[in-house]
Amino acid sequence: MNLKLIDYLLKRNYIQIGIVILVAVFAINRFVNSGDPFSKQWELWLEAMITFSIVGMTILIWYNEQRQDWENSLPKKLNVEYKLSKDDVFCTVINAPLSSESDISTWATSIAGTILNQRVNIKFSGFFMHKPRVSKKKGMMIYDLDIFIDENIKGIEKGTQIEFFDNGELDKNSFAVPEENDTEQP
Repeated sequence: MNLKLIDYLLKRNYIQIGIVILVAVFAINRFVNSGDPFSKQWELWLEAMITFSIVGMTILIWYNEQRQDWENSLPKKLNVEYKLSKDDVFCTVINAPLSSESDISTWATSIAGTILNQRVNIKFSGFFMHKPRVSKKKGMMIYDLDIFIDENIKGIEKGTQIEFFDNGELDKNSFAVPEENDTEQP
């Protein structure tokens, strides 16, 4: 079995695994301390314990499936920090709407290229995606992303914070949109 899968299962389902281990320890303890473990009483107790364990595991599996379905149904939002270096945040985007996890980095660079800088390409050297988290208060799945840009974004002041409303609309009061050039091009 894959070690990453085992690590994931241990981190994600430690409560369920703990319950199974506790039930197993209890059953072994009961077996050892029951006097005559092969008596009729032991067989009845073992049958009841197996039945209870199956029902318990079924409930835990159902709960995990329901939790996963709930998390998948939540609206998805993206928070992006555009950084010049590890600790030097240039600007921040908060609560940007996100349709799916597959377009996180594309959408984050698109925000920088269209909303922040009026369709000028942004040069970046990489990105780091944090672990997604559920905001139970707001009822949404939040993805945090750091994009490491190579230079300042023209037309945006350092420290700018751009916010989206919960309905996905851009809060135009959260930053100043660069003015389009009114002069005619030759």
